Amino acid sequence: MTDSNSDIKLKKGMTLFNSVTMIVGSIIGAGIFVSPTGIIRYSGSIFMSLFVWLFCGIFSMIGAYCYAELGTSIKESGADYAYILAAYGEMAAFLRMWVECIIAKPALTAIVALTFSEYILYPLMPCGAPIYLLKIIVVLIILLVGFINNYSVKLANRVQDFTTIGKSIALLIIIVLGIYMYFKGSTQYISRPFDHSIWDINKLSLAVYYGLFSFNGWNYLNFVVEEMKNPVRDLPRAITISCVFVVIIYLLTNISYFSVLDPVEFVNMNGIAIQFSTKILGKIGIVMAFFVAVSTFGGVNSQIITSSRMSFVAARRGHMPQLMHMIHINNITPFVSVSLTTIISILFGVFADVDWLIKCSGIVNWLAIGVSVTCIFVFRKKYPHMKRPIKVHIAWPIIYLILTVFLIIIPFIESPMETGIGILMILSGIPVYLLFVTNKKRDKIDQIINHITKSVQKVFLLSLEKKSDEEQIELESLESKPFLIKT
Repeated sequence: MTDSNSDIKLKKGMTLFNSVTMIVGSIIGAGIFVSPTGIIRYSGSIFMSLFVWLFCGIFSMIGAYCYAELGTSIKESGADYAYILAAYGEMAAFLRMWVECIIAKPALTAIVALTFSEYILYPLMPCGAPIYLLKIIVVLIILLVGFINNYSVKLANRVQDFTTIGKSIALLIIIVLGIYMYFKGSTQYISRPFDHSIWDINKLSLAVYYGLFSFNGWNYLNFVVEEMKNPVRDLPRAITISCVFVVIIYLLTNISYFSVLDPVEFVNMNGIAIQFSTKILGKIGIVMAFFVAVSTFGGVNSQIITSSRMSFVAARRGHMPQLMHMIHINNITPFVSVSLTTIISILFGVFADVDWLIKCSGIVNWLAIGVSVTCIFVFRKKYPHMKRPIKVHIAWPIIYLILTVFLIIIPFIESPMETGIGILMILSGIPVYLLFVTNKKRDKIDQIINHITKSVQKVFLLSLEKKSDEEQIELESLESKPFLIKT
């Protein structure tokens, strides 16, 4: 137990290296092992698929650049939630929190966990594991990662560091093997890069969705900015280093795939990384399943870390039950926030498949991020004297928003069912907000919630976050005028 209640708060322990591994670990997860199939399906050729990868990388870097201004201006965990709260008020912020905590991040966690289960079982069942076994593995892996995050923030960060290094090594092995095969003369596919190209803008937009899924995570460091030792210095550095690194790695990885694998066969392939390695190394190549499992394990970990921090900050504002803002007094972890993320992720993992989750969560995710980027315009117009350690050129958020509009409209034409469900999920937060947040006539509901809160608090040894007097004064300033941020 801590020596004083004044110490019950999340610690500022994230270094630049931790920050870089957080972003790289968040981005490089299941995507590079899932998305190549979807991208080839909707782009057709090697050239078009590489173009999609490059486009997604540039798009993500522009978004990350915009987020660098927001993250260093409003140095509070919660990222999009904190920005939208300051720009548009409580209802808009609640909907962003609702989308992220209840839909987008649990869905992404489930996708990564499903990929983990497929690869970890591949050596035993190369023809495909039964669905019930895949679901069991999904439940177990999400529970394990949830336990780690509830046990120790430091341990969760160490897991992230380890898995990031592991997945980087795995991708470097793929790249080295690809270069080796290229110089050995394996160019039968790369020499025909334009074969089977698809120019249909509707299909290409779906290819971009798969690509952006692989880059999802460039904004995750903004969710834990309160835990960074020096956010003004390290946030932009971490974003730049991570995004450039990932773009290069992704392009080289896909070029390596095409050095030995037929793009036409990509569409029907399971376990692309294993197919690639076994085609070159024979049975020894099956070890790639382990590296992919390490990669996706880190992806699940980063999703749970970032999602739990958003609900933690939302509870601080009164947009989530008070329980969500409580910290375990021994482990100093956001116990309830992590547990909620874990439970919802398991439900998505058990009852949905990867393709549906990517399409449905894509519209939700990019619409929400687009709204966050518009906060730059709001802050500059309403609060011109806000301190901005980083100030981006106004052209970048404009470009990003134009591209976002296309990403929202075009997929709706091609896949109206999935995108429609995504929009309905966003709108479902409105009645929840009106009933549980703004409704003042809910005495009985409050009594039940308070009883549950006290019981859970006693059983799991929880306490509300306690900040120092100086931090509390700054927090109160944020709550009254969230746009006036001190550097």
